[in-house]
Amino acid sequence: ELGMKLEWQELPQRKASRIITYLKDAPLEDRSRWHEYLEWLRTGLDKFDVTFRDRVRSLDAERFMAT
Repeated sequence: ELGMKLEWQELPQRKASRIITYLKDAPLEDRSRWHEYLEWLRTGLDKFDVTFRDRVRSLDAERFMAT
């Protein structure tokens, strides 16, 4: 749905996990490409929002709370 590969990173020492994706061949030192990186980030955030907003809102938070 997102059109990008996501990586699930478990964080065993924490109560959270991380979902991450990368823009390949994007050295941060190359300031001439920052506009490209920011556009990739904006587009990715929009895709995450469209894909996950309703799904996250429909979750029952009480079900996931530690007792």
